[in-house]
Amino acid sequence: METCDEKKVQIITGDDGQVLDYRNVKLKGYLSTFGNIDRDGDIVEPGAFKETIAQFMQKNSVMLRNHRNEIESIAGKFTAMREDKTGLYVEAELSNAPDNISARFKVAEGSLRTLSMGGIFHYSENGRSIFKVTLWEGSLVAIPANPEATIALRAVTDAELKMLKNNFSLAA
Repeated sequence: METCDEKKVQIITGDDGQVLDYRNVKLKGYLSTFGNIDRDGDIVEPGAFKETIAQFMQKNSVMLRNHRNEIESIAGKFTAMREDKTGLYVEAELSNAPDNISARFKVAEGSLRTLSMGGIFHYSENGRSIFKVTLWEGSLVAIPANPEATIALRAVTDAELKMLKNNFSLAA
């Protein structure tokens, strides 16, 4: 998966070099993919999002943590969304709010790499194929229903990589 590099992640360190925060974290990936059977036994069909993308992006392009519908669970916002041959491609920015630090750390450090969608699912007669999704939100989650709904962090600069290697004793 290609990486985002439009706005660099800012790494905030203490006097001892310890990472205190990550700011301006951007990600991209898939909120849903087409044609695979998810952990619930559902299959999302191509075209399922065509009617919902514009309304979702204009009205409330919210990214939550764990599908929790509360202000404290807002992780950020989606900045781009479109269907492609793979699924529902998204780009997002994580909020720099103090209460979102855990999500920023986990995404920036690569331990949180999956998304899940919430909304109304319209099923075909077979009861398993989803032909339409009325999207309400997308969430950062530890284990998504669709294991292919993954994200990637934008590229780390050489200077950031060197600093991370020095601070965390990573192999070159």
